[in-house]
Amino acid sequence: MSRNRLSNLLSLLQSQAPDLRLRAAQSLGELGDKQAVPALVDRLVDEDPAVSEAAAQALLALRGREVAARLAPLLSVEQVSLRNSAMSLLRRIGEDAPDLLLDLLRENDRDLRIFAADILAQVDAPGVTRALIKTLKDPDPNVRANAATSLGQRAEAVAVPGLVGLLNDEEWVAFAAIEALASIGDASAVEPLIKCLQSGSQILCVAVAEALGRISDPRVLPPVLQAMRKAEGPLLQHLLSALLKGANPTMLKQMDRKLRERACMGLIDALTDPSHQVKADALLGLAVLGDST
Repeated sequence: MSRNRLSNLLSLLQSQAPDLRLRAAQSLGELGDKQAVPALVDRLVDEDPAVSEAAAQALLALRGREVAARLAPLLSVEQVSLRNSAMSLLRRIGEDAPDLLLDLLRENDRDLRIFAADILAQVDAPGVTRALIKTLKDPDPNVRANAATSLGQRAEAVAVPGLVGLLNDEEWVAFAAIEALASIGDASAVEPLIKCLQSGSQILCVAVAEALGRISDPRVLPPVLQAMRKAEGPLLQHLLSALLKGANPTMLKQMDRKLRERACMGLIDALTDPSHQVKADALLGLAVLGDST
């Protein structure tokens, strides 16, 4: 009976009527027969979006190594929508066959390595973090940046030394590493970030200031105060935010007059920022400083 039902549903999945294909895809997910996997994968790009979504949900219900093995090769296709569907599904079922994704990190095709690094951010399986840390030394900067971003999402402190090693990399790679270090929030990143604040470009310094504010460590205060003396615009605002999060009110009120004036003007400028959080931080800072300016 089950075999006949499977055959009937697979036939309906090829129907000209979208509603029949939709019901067939839904039923195949409920049936739980892995023989339906190839046909469901083919329907990931059905002309009717509802059928494509039903096929994706059915594959999620079936999951397992068989499904992952059918999806992994789709990362090489030129059809963007199909490739994106495969990536989305592999993020959710990759733990059923992590070796397939880890193998992709060693492929000659740079794009495959990029896609694999992206997907592995969401895959909870042994060896993934270690493999991503190793990928931080990939010869391609785009792969290194993606690996850094994924490690930030995984938020494991063991990745900090590898990410710190990217702070002197190409700018967009270093930016990804700074964002990842901020997400991890481990105090061991503070000193390397301070060095980057003292020598990095304007865009990197903004990212570093934001990261230091998120980590919130007393060691950031002297270099932040020093950087504030010459900072302007967004950099000054982020330095002020880091200062407010790391310093106590007494320390803030002990700043010299010139620096207090710069701080107040920077906070006043921040009141025009479109972000409600930035405005709230600025108001808090002005209240703490209590300056008549």
